[in-house]
Amino acid sequence: MKRVLLLLIFLSTSCATFNSLNVNKLSLGMSRDEVVKTMGRDPKLIATKRFPDRTVEVVEYSKFYPGSPYYQVYWLAFVNNTLAEVARPIDYQREPDHISEIRIR
Repeated sequence: MKRVLLLLIFLSTSCATFNSLNVNKLSLGMSRDEVVKTMGRDPKLIATKRFPDRTVEVVEYSKFYPGSPYYQVYWLAFVNNTLAEVARPIDYQREPDHISEIRIR
């Protein structure tokens, strides 16, 4: 009985800490400053591309949980400092021919 109780406690606490990157609080259209405030720290820059009419920037937020197999990684794409996409790097690896087109009107 003790083992079952300990297992339930472990699962409930590990699930609560797994979502600590706050990606659920992000919404498309947020400014870069709003994203940094929501996430709680500056991201790691992955890539930047400047076009004549816009700048596209991809940044990474990651979190490692010591003592567990959990490692969260999210890439956020900004167009002119506005959040346009939130994805995991593995999503791009599954679809190597995937093309995302962002149109600005």
